[in-house]
Amino acid sequence: MQLSRLFEAGPRRPVGVWHALALWWVAICLLATVAQAAHAQDTGGAGAGLEQQIARIKDRIDDLKARKDLDEARQTQALETYQQALAALQSAAADRQAAAQLAASQKDIPDEIESTQAELRNVRPALGLDELADESLDALTQRVEQSRARLTDAQARLSEVRDKLTRAAQRPEQIRQQLAEARGTLQNISARNSVELGNADGIRAQAESTLVAARRDALNAEIEHLQQELSGLDARERLLEVQRSLAETRVARTNEALATAQTALSRAQIASAETLRDASEDKLSELRTAMAPISEVAQKNVELTYELADLTEDTETLSQRQTEQRAQVDSLERRLNLVQRQLEIGGGSVALGDVLRSQRRRLATPSLSFLTTDAMSGLPDVSTAELDRFQ
Repeated sequence: MQLSRLFEAGPRRPVGVWHALALWWVAICLLATVAQAAHAQDTGGAGAGLEQQIARIKDRIDDLKARKDLDEARQTQALETYQQALAALQSAAADRQAAAQLAASQKDIPDEIESTQAELRNVRPALGLDELADESLDALTQRVEQSRARLTDAQARLSEVRDKLTRAAQRPEQIRQQLAEARGTLQNISARNSVELGNADGIRAQAESTLVAARRDALNAEIEHLQQELSGLDARERLLEVQRSLAETRVARTNEALATAQTALSRAQIASAETLRDASEDKLSELRTAMAPISEVAQKNVELTYELADLTEDTETLSQRQTEQRAQVDSLERRLNLVQRQLEIGGGSVALGDVLRSQRRRLATPSLSFLTTDAMSGLPDVSTAELDRFQ
């Protein structure tokens, strides 16, 4: 109906022209339908064809192993060639399967984008301080620990998504390079192997021909896989960008929740500390009232301690002075011993005795002001006793 209205809106044409246009439109629709069916058939038929080829190569390998009319070298070489062909076909089957999985996952990308955007819109804001005011100290502590764990997970998810975005931005160039290499290898493989097959015998030629065909299938499957991946990179990158926005929002909200929970916990701890302080002050007042006598005794002990400290200081001063006096006495003894040795060597004289007496008079009595007069009178006169030894 729409096509007929379109034709009616235009200028009047001959009937043959209308028939030609109608046939042309029908042909285009048929071609599109056939192309879609062929693509679906190729996708499904290619996998079945590869499975059949793999089964045939396995049968040929079993037949070769069972043959006894071949020499060992030719048999081993043919078996190795078939094994290579089998590995190539298995690689082709894996690439075809990966391409099909990519195509299926790419169809789901729009739904995933919409679902992720819905999650982004539904991210809940962090609770306020007023909403956390009635929670207990233990509940706030647990909330802080849970917020830290969620923040760690959200940051890890954000880092993962950013890494995927970085790789996704680099992937197109890598795929184009791999496609160019695969296409170049596909163009060169037929010519190279045709030259090699010219000098081969029947068994070897058949094995090499199978290997060439398997390599072609593997390269074609690799190219299809790469093309499928390249065609879905833009949609995949859009999905990753939405996931990154969601991860960033979750990190921000979790940070807010953690900061709010920490602030509420700090306030609760301060309130608890103030309550404990008030209770402690009340208890201290009670103890002070009950321990007044003990405080008086303690004050007396403190005073006695100060007196004991003064006595200890006087004792230390007395000991220091005694040490100094002993040092002076030791010095006098050394000098007298020196004089005695000199007298023993040179003999005594009256003049030397006068000199010693004069030194004795110049030597003041050791100052021991801290000793009583009675105690001083009892001390021996060291210088007199030493002089008596020379008389």
